[in-house]
Amino acid sequence: MVQAEVITLRDARVRLAEYVAIADAKVQLLREQKAKDDITIDWMRHRVNALEKEKAALLVSKGVNISVPEIVPTRPGTISAPPAGFDHLPSFEDVGDEQAAQFGLSHDDAGRLVLGMPESARG
Repeated sequence: MVQAEVITLRDARVRLAEYVAIADAKVQLLREQKAKDDITIDWMRHRVNALEKEKAALLVSKGVNISVPEIVPTRPGTISAPPAGFDHLPSFEDVGDEQAAQFGLSHDDAGRLVLGMPESARG
């Protein structure tokens, strides 16, 4: 024979409030963990992108021109700028023709990168 626990409506409401409080606390913990995970994933994305850019720069210095893959955020609300302290890393974003010329960069008729002497070094 199964015995059922008889509780009053007031006891049921108290238990339900306790369950809701526990669930709310768990939701808050999950939100905090997700925020930490998002920061970690964003840092890793920037780090992988920086490593790909560094590798490409090394290959370009050896005469091998390759395209640089980039991991981009796909979730709304993610950080789109690198964390502080990463702005000194090389970037392969298009800086425009004027800025590229100042750096000694241009393209040949086939669209390949041509490395020249920066304007500042020309005298």
